[in-house]
Amino acid sequence: QLHIDELRDENVGLKRSLNFVDSKRLENQHLIAARVVDRQSGSWWKTIIIDKGIEDGVVEDSPVITPVEVDRTDNVEGALVGKVTNVSEGQSMVVLATDPECRVAARVHGVFAETSAGGLQRVQGILSGSPGAGTKVPHLLLRNLPKEADRYGVKAGAKVYSTGIITEESEGVFPPGLLLGRIKEFEVRDIDAEARVSPALD
Repeated sequence: QLHIDELRDENVGLKRSLNFVDSKRLENQHLIAARVVDRQSGSWWKTIIIDKGIEDGVVEDSPVITPVEVDRTDNVEGALVGKVTNVSEGQSMVVLATDPECRVAARVHGVFAETSAGGLQRVQGILSGSPGAGTKVPHLLLRNLPKEADRYGVKAGAKVYSTGIITEESEGVFPPGLLLGRIKEFEVRDIDAEARVSPALD
């Protein structure tokens, strides 16, 4: 068993060093490796510039992801960074998930609500950056959760993923299954519930 644990730890380390993401979960998305080449200090939670552009196959609204280790097993997942908004020949601007203008249809992992027909449906809402994120540690807000979210099992520590569903409030450019973060706390309000989410990214 000790030998297996050592091999698993080595596997995680290699995946991290290679920036590995399990592409099977990204539903045939074409991945292009890129580096961050610029970030404005005055708006570091809003945008970054990457070193890939039109000549590399990047197009506007392309989702941007990065691998993150989610536990001490071999579980490395693709986490959402943001989406491309402006593209030039060799560079692109990326609006980060921590920007309030970046809205993503999201679901709470492993939590289901009962439907009126007696079936089950995922508990989901709209995730976006929090206003004022630049003045403190950025966090995300998951809005429009059902008012009974706590009864359905939404709690601190639950992982939040993109749904890939297009809604009026979300852009609908993100593939499903991207890790967005973990719920830090949530509150039930008059007509719905809202969760504060720690981003998956540092």
